[in-house]
Amino acid sequence: MRFRRVSAVFRRIVDLETDLARRSLFLFGARQTGKSTLLRGMFPKARYVDLLEADTFRALAFRPESLRESLRGDERRSPA
Repeated sequence: MRFRRVSAVFRRIVDLETDLARRSLFLFGARQTGKSTLLRGMFPKARYVDLLEADTFRALAFRPESLRESLRGDERRSPA
């Protein structure tokens, strides 16, 4: 798995698994630095919401509660 090889080369400054056990968080960083790759490697079964997709952004901006409703329908997957 590519994620394991990359994480072995670079030391992580934060421990996301520990932080997420206590609270939610935002992961900020420059474009194309591996944020999505890191999260998909750590949480392969999680549901992802991409706000850069215009239709998704507009739908959630117009009706934000639809995010919670959609997550209720998919209880087996954790949001990321």
